[in-house]
Amino acid sequence: MIVRFPLELLLAFTLIFLCRLAWFLYRQAHFPADRTLEEVIPFLRPVYREEVEELTDPAGEEMLRLNLGERQFAKEQKRRMGRLLEQVQRMAHNAGFLREWARRERRTAWSLGDEQRKAASERLVSLH
Repeated sequence: MIVRFPLELLLAFTLIFLCRLAWFLYRQAHFPADRTLEEVIPFLRPVYREEVEELTDPAGEEMLRLNLGERQFAKEQKRRMGRLLEQVQRMAHNAGFLREWARRERRTAWSLGDEQRKAASERLVSLH
């Protein structure tokens, strides 16, 4: 048992190191810090607000519950949750790119001494 503990500790630290390395490489590949807003826009995914509102509407869900059988309702709910998950993933994707752009803007504002730009970028960065 005494010999096993250091081995488990070594494996845990190795796993943590590899996870941090993978995360670092992922961030470097997908979120380089020097993108301008014009370079970020093509990476943004469309989010359909009307669809999100429809999928999260409690009245619409209740209408489906009343008009469909139990199995049909469960099937429809699964389909609706898949659509909602897709929209949420798009929002999260966009938020990551916009936050990285805001961080770049904040660094630029600090170096230029532009207080208005700095305040706007601070508000964007802190929206997490």
